[in-house]
Amino acid sequence: MFRRLLACVLAVCASLSAIPAAVLAFPVAPITIVVPYAEGGPTDALAKVLATSLRGALGARVDIEHVAGAGGTVGAARVARARPDGHTLLLADNAIAIAPSLYRKLPFEPLRDFMPIGLADRMPLVLVARSGLPLPAVDSLASFIRSQGRRLSIADAGNGSPSQLCMLLLAASTRGELATASYKGSPQAFADVISGQVDLVCDIASQALPHIRSGKVRPLAITTGRRHAMLPGVPTLVELGLKEFDFAVWHMLLAPVATPQSAVDKLRGALQTALKDPEVIRQLDSVGSTVAASGQATPAAARNLLMQELSRWSPIIHKAGLTAD
Repeated sequence: MFRRLLACVLAVCASLSAIPAAVLAFPVAPITIVVPYAEGGPTDALAKVLATSLRGALGARVDIEHVAGAGGTVGAARVARARPDGHTLLLADNAIAIAPSLYRKLPFEPLRDFMPIGLADRMPLVLVARSGLPLPAVDSLASFIRSQGRRLSIADAGNGSPSQLCMLLLAASTRGELATASYKGSPQAFADVISGQVDLVCDIASQALPHIRSGKVRPLAITTGRRHAMLPGVPTLVELGLKEFDFAVWHMLLAPVATPQSAVDKLRGALQTALKDPEVIRQLDSVGSTVAASGQATPAAARNLLMQELSRWSPIIHKAGLTAD
């Protein structure tokens, strides 16, 4: 009897030893959130806010690693190659959905190589004009852009940036052909709009709000379907007649594919807890962002959004002839 009992115990122990530690007790090590950009941008700011709250929800250390390069693809590739145990995550933005259309040789495929955890936030963009630009009544904005054509110039913050995507959508929606001026970042783009060298720029709220508040630029429209709480008097592009114009910068947490479901479930729960944290909500509100609802902070919802965005941007980018390599 004793020998049989001992054999059963040893068999159970052997089977447990074959199960990854992350499945038995997750997390068993510090968690790393990879930010695929240099320190200081909106993705980095969100990562720092989330990391503080996730530490409490998961009971583990949460570190941030900056892996910048090639429009976020270097950091994404780092996570795609990471051990799939839930301890290495990617805080991705829209760039991961446009990378397959911009790069001919990409070291990962978003839907094949990543397992979504959930959407974290959405941030609208604001279309602004230089202060001296003569404009018609705001409800004639679309026809004005169409009629001006290349006499009207618009800045963007570089290949694949949210401001460039906004410009492409604006041109497609108004059927206008704008003169574009590309820069290596939002600060340079805004500098030339403020100085009067460029007429328009469309960029995320956190970049636009300081210049709007200082009176250096004039806000024209919000790019999402609802008005912005910090700019309640500024209409949406939908209100101005561009009925299907809804564009926001979003962030989502992704893990390497084959991450155990138990780890994904714990990460999803921790993310949803973080997004209900009053301090997280306050800090995101302060830069013009909105936390994702619980129904969006799920693997299924995040995967669905990623699929939609991949399909949305591919024809637009290919039509514009944009490449990044």
